[in-house]
Amino acid sequence: MSNDYVIQGSEARDVFKRLHKQKAPSDFYALDVDLELVSKGGISHNAPAPNIVARIDFKRPDDGLEFTEVLSYNWMVTRDVPVYIIECTDVDFVKKTPEEHRFNVFRYKGGDFLDPVNTITRRVATGLSWKQLVEWERCLRSGGPGTFREVYGHKTVGVDDPSSISAWVEAHD
Repeated sequence: MSNDYVIQGSEARDVFKRLHKQKAPSDFYALDVDLELVSKGGISHNAPAPNIVARIDFKRPDDGLEFTEVLSYNWMVTRDVPVYIIECTDVDFVKKTPEEHRFNVFRYKGGDFLDPVNTITRRVATGLSWKQLVEWERCLRSGGPGTFREVYGHKTVGVDDPSSISAWVEAHD
């Protein structure tokens, strides 16, 4: 694959999903997975065999979790697959340049699929740029959940201190 390859949505997949929703009975629930991080395994991937690294759900600031998401995430959590919600900080995300994008990352801990508002998440990082988000993913892939904070400590995500992210930027830009 060349470096100029651009990942775009599949029109056929989108038509299939839309038609599934229209043609199937209303109680045929489904889940559209945003992103699932996987590893090929082996020494270079820090895993003995191919595996699922984490499930990622992308949300805008006012988006909530749906019944199907909570049901699926609970299942993943019981199988020790970490689930993360990556929230863009701006409702006008698609109108912004990648340089303007900022993300908050939350680890999903559990929830009630009958009442999806009742979910438990733990803030992992706030205000991450794309560069920092990629570094967060690199840490997750190489060492598992918690590695980002272990590697960068308070200089990155002081979890409840959004201003601490500026120290990381100064040290790594």
